[in-house]
Amino acid sequence: MKPILSIFFVSIILISCNKHSNENQPETPTLKFDLDFSPVKTLSKDYALSLNELADSISFVKLETGKDFLIKNISWIEQFNNLLYIIDKELNQLFVFDMNGRFKFQLVTKGKGPTDILDLTDFTIDRNNNLVYIWDNALRKIIIFDAKNDAYLDQFKIDGVCHSFLSYGKDSFLVYTGLRPNKGINSDLEHNVFMMTKDGKIINKYLPIDKYQAYMGVGYVKFSSYNDLPLIVPDYTNTVYQINKDRCSPRYYLDFGKNNFPQDLFKEYNKEPDNLKARLNCQTKLFQDIIRKGKYVHSINKYLETDNVIYFNFFCNEEYFCLLYNKKNKTHLLRRGIKLYLDNALIAMYPTLFKIERNCLISFTTSSLLRDCFKDKNITNLKYKELYEKTSPTDNPILFIMHLKNK
Repeated sequence: MKPILSIFFVSIILISCNKHSNENQPETPTLKFDLDFSPVKTLSKDYALSLNELADSISFVKLETGKDFLIKNISWIEQFNNLLYIIDKELNQLFVFDMNGRFKFQLVTKGKGPTDILDLTDFTIDRNNNLVYIWDNALRKIIIFDAKNDAYLDQFKIDGVCHSFLSYGKDSFLVYTGLRPNKGINSDLEHNVFMMTKDGKIINKYLPIDKYQAYMGVGYVKFSSYNDLPLIVPDYTNTVYQINKDRCSPRYYLDFGKNNFPQDLFKEYNKEPDNLKARLNCQTKLFQDIIRKGKYVHSINKYLETDNVIYFNFFCNEEYFCLLYNKKNKTHLLRRGIKLYLDNALIAMYPTLFKIERNCLISFTTSSLLRDCFKDKNITNLKYKELYEKTSPTDNPILFIMHLKNK
């Protein structure tokens, strides 16, 4: 299983919420990262982030396997009402399991029927009303299900496409559209975050778009939240934004020092910002020459925050990194993967984390990787021994839930 990240052209440009200006304002807390990208061996102790060092306790959930609910790639995980909602964007499926790993139901199927989808773009849970909303960019519609079961409730057409959306309050969505115009929501290409009612009416706009960034490709930008505040790190920024009521403001500026992307390069490469063909050619050249192969941090994604830590992934020099920041002692760990020690075995994990509760994170590994890591090891823990014996290489992934240390 490999992470699927559809990221084509990403870099770091600072965008103000309400006007074009330098976002690193004095009132915006700055998190400084002095990154060492020197090569490390795959098996060295510094290669991967150890989950054991973060957690007070770790438990596992072996997801039930069935021919109708085989997971290929976990793109995102949400928890609600003791259920785990797991999106597989490769399969365009949203699977629901209980906290013991038993399969409960599957929301939507791929097709052209009245309740089918063609593109499971994103989903969000309305925790106030026990509803699941699924956005389909291909069919330009949002489908509504009961969050407690697979009961279809309603759907409505939406004028435009999104990259991520989030249920906000009792009757609104927050929508991230990226930097490419589409009919309806972002047709004027002036903003890339919108608040809209749950029947599709736009009621607020945030994050003006600089014309030199317009039409750039996008990564897997996803809303997250902390203390009920929606958070997002848009494309081409290294700023974390929070949205509180009608105000969008910078929460943190992520300062990577010499690895920050030189902002002037967008303007330098984009000599004709009003000429679409010339702009696209320049942006392609910029990505190939500078962003993808350079020593600049880009494609910040999977941002999450708890009481004590901040975690996110990013690319630099064609490598994928994991960064963990300790909010209390203001230190950070930069790693190229995630690992977990179980008994006498070192388990290779999927290189990202998800937050399912305030101070509870979740990661996963494939069944084949788990078996390979346990093979020929002297397993003394009975529950891990049973897990190994009852897992076949083609089973669904195994989840690991970590309750974080309070330090």
